[in-house]
Amino acid sequence: MAGFLLIATVNAHTQTSAPIPSVEVCQLTRNPTLYIGKQVAVVGRVTQAFEDFSVHDEQCPSLQNSVILAYGDMKENVEYWKHFFHVELPDTTFLHDREAKHFKDLLRAFRVFAPNGDECGPERCSFFRVSATLTGRFIAMKTANASHIGSCCALIIERVSGVNATRTEVPFGGVYRCEEQEWNPTAIERTALTSPDSQQTDSRDPRAARLRVFSRIAQHWYDPDIANGNLEIATGGWTSPDLLRRYTIRPLGTGEGLIVTRQVCHATIQYDENP
Repeated sequence: MAGFLLIATVNAHTQTSAPIPSVEVCQLTRNPTLYIGKQVAVVGRVTQAFEDFSVHDEQCPSLQNSVILAYGDMKENVEYWKHFFHVELPDTTFLHDREAKHFKDLLRAFRVFAPNGDECGPERCSFFRVSATLTGRFIAMKTANASHIGSCCALIIERVSGVNATRTEVPFGGVYRCEEQEWNPTAIERTALTSPDSQQTDSRDPRAARLRVFSRIAQHWYDPDIANGNLEIATGGWTSPDLLRRYTIRPLGTGEGLIVTRQVCHATIQYDENP
């Protein structure tokens, strides 16, 4: 009888502590209906900004590379996403341990203002690129064609582990002086700016085409290459990873040309880094 109880206890423990499957972001976004309601562990880069809390994988197609996130103990958020995706889940919670606190602190570390004085924030002024393993319940539309809503799915986080942070080039502090130069390209120069690259075979990528334009602008001023910079969605400009160099393009009107502005900032007082 004692042996039977021991076997039963071992079997029960085995059933309740079954390993949680590790799933890539790309797997979730490509086949979301396979994982609805399941507990999964997802590894990826995490971003948190205004109306954005998500995990990403840059190996996925550009329009399908993120999963919305919500903490399991934030009941109103959880209920919202359950209702949005029409999915029922068991009660969820969130483990508030040291790793979770470290995770949240990293996501909240960013500049409020850029070196040039513009309002900044976590969208482009984060001090860290944060990745982690997120374990929780996955929810998605029960139909396969839910890509029209942007992110196809959400993960209700119950535990955070394996937090990793890489320091970005965003400067921690300091006082900066910024200078601007303008360039009014001639008609021939404008054509050279926007002409396709003979070595570029995929002309359907608007981001790549935009980067080629800014690369040629950098060459005009004999500046370093712009490969690691950021395209600004709101202004259509480009900013270097350290926020100290920026290009913007302003059309003057139909057939009237354009003005290219180069802004470069230099530190006059540099603070010790201790974000």
